[in-house]
Parts: sequence; C-alpha cells; structure tokens
Amino acid sequence: MNRPQKKIDDLKQMNKETLAQRIRVVRGYYDKSQTEFAKELGISQSALSAIELDRGMPSADIIQKIGKMGFDLYWLLYGETPKKELSEITVTNTALNWEKIQINKILGSLSYEELRFCRQWLELYAKSLKKSDSK
Repeated sequence: MNRPQKKIDDLKQMNKETLAQRIRVVRGYYDKSQTEFAKELGISQSALSAIELDRGMPSADIIQKIGKMGFDLYWLLYGETPKKELSEITVTNTALNWEKIQINKILGSLSYEELRFCRQWLELYAKSLKKSDSK
C-alpha cells in the first residue's frame, strides 16, 4: 500500500476515536515530530504530548489552527464528516493547501529579486516537466 493511501486509511479508521487520537493522526499526516508540530501550533512539545495522551484539551485557538491546515473541523471534533466518510479529494486538498502555506511562509522572507528568481526557476522547472511528460 502506498503512503498516501495508508494516510487516507488511517484517517478513515480514526473516525471513531478520540480528539486526542485524531490530533495525533493530523500530526502523522504531515510527518511532523511532536516538537515540530507543537511549534507550528504555537505550543510547547509537552503541551502537545498532554493533548495527544488525552490528558489535556486543546484550546479553541489550537483547533482553529488545525482547521486552517485544511482538516475538517467536524471530523476533528466529532470523529466523522457530514458525509460520514473522508474523501480522497478532501485529503489531497488538505495536503496541497499545507504545502502552499509552507511555501508562502518561505517566500514571505525573500526580497523582490529573490522572488523573481524563484518564479523564473519554477517556470523553467514546470516547462521541463511538460517536456518530459510529452516524450
């Protein structure tokens, strides 16, 4: 089984589990350590550990941050989606949104010249992919 399908299966399986377990699934989805994920959420690693062990409740702010990563808040809070099933499209869009957010964080620190270089490089890279696809 490939890694994205395993992640989708893990998410579906967690529908009946606790909020703490679903937060751990979200962290695992992004292949983040507790320290890395806690930093993204603006909390300490020990606070995240307590949440994942169901010894503490995440604040509304933490839940909102996870929602902004693209995860369905209804699923996060209640363990199910209104459709009763996570679709592959939802999971794929979540991953794409997360990557875009991370790229924008990096780009936000660059100068105009550096941004221009990145855009030109991306254009060349995209063209090379199209050429290799047409072979």
